[in-house]
Amino acid sequence: MIRAWRFGVLSMTVLGLVLATRDAATAGPLDPSAFATQGMFPTAPGDYTIWLGPGSAELSGPGGMFVAVTYQDSPGHFVSVFDFDSINLTKSVNISTSSAPGSYPVVFLSRGDAIISGTLDVSAGGQAMNVSALNGPGGYAGGYYPDNGPGGGLSGPSGDLHGTILGVSGGGGGGFGGPGSSGSAVTVPPSPPEIPFPTVIPGGAGGHAYGDITQQLVGGSGGSVNPDAVGTAGGGGGAVEIGAAGHLTVDGKIVADGGIGEGVSGGGSGGAIFLHAASVDITGSLEALGGSGGPGNTSGEPPMGAGGSGGGGQIAILYSSSYSNLGTVDVGNGIFTASAVPEPSSLILLGTGLLGALGLGLATRTHKANASL
Repeated sequence: MIRAWRFGVLSMTVLGLVLATRDAATAGPLDPSAFATQGMFPTAPGDYTIWLGPGSAELSGPGGMFVAVTYQDSPGHFVSVFDFDSINLTKSVNISTSSAPGSYPVVFLSRGDAIISGTLDVSAGGQAMNVSALNGPGGYAGGYYPDNGPGGGLSGPSGDLHGTILGVSGGGGGGFGGPGSSGSAVTVPPSPPEIPFPTVIPGGAGGHAYGDITQQLVGGSGGSVNPDAVGTAGGGGGAVEIGAAGHLTVDGKIVADGGIGEGVSGGGSGGAIFLHAASVDITGSLEALGGSGGPGNTSGEPPMGAGGSGGGGQIAILYSSSYSNLGTVDVGNGIFTASAVPEPSSLILLGTGLLGALGLGLATRTHKANASL
């Protein structure tokens, strides 16, 4: 059993790339000892990239190349897992991602301690490619609802008269931990006789919040575009899980921001950062912010409204013995939780479902906007 708060059946097949499945309705924190170790985490200084494909992930850089295990943590849902004896992401190591449709959330597991002193960035845009509309791993690209995700923003309508576009309102921002904001309305000036008075065209609605990353690791949703205007929408921030059997220290930076919208398009929502270990110490920064919407141009011809900003993402921390946060946690209007979870000697983390069945309490602190404990 890889995830501990559901009793299920695990099967593993080795075909160069390992595909693991489990009979479970929901997911939770992964057990580092349940996967074949890939040895020591690379410490050679330099820039590393997680190259993403539909259903695949490879970490490559000066310290070598590592192929992720594809794991089905709940029906129809997959993650890409890297498992190491220990993790030491030094200050001279920076990890960013490419981007691809159908990419899975990324998981880093340590059988011992994990130290994040450098930068791990799973933001939208695929930093190795720098295209804001692209989603981070496990997120959704900017575009049209519902393809831009379960919390995708909606396109703003356009004002049309005999085939001439008179105005375009702003598109909505993507939602995830917090809702995306609506796009700005525009006012179309009178055009007698068909339009005798100024007419307001409302902006597209922002996307709604959804999901719980302690139950299923998912990324953020994208903002919306408008077919009558130029400019791409921001993609949703990616999702990353870091789990350690021992102590987890973050004195560097983990980022899962949403992409920025262009023109009248909405920004993407922030993504997901899920941390779990026996003990956790945060002195660096965790960030999952929504991307800003496009600026629009209300004085243009036709006038165009600004896109809505993406909502904040989700950051969750589970620990069994101790937790210290002297760093910075920023989710905008999203959600940050830090939860004390009893953990057995096997080091398999217990989740809320099993705790409830046992009648055990789960101490949870939930915070909004620029949360810091």
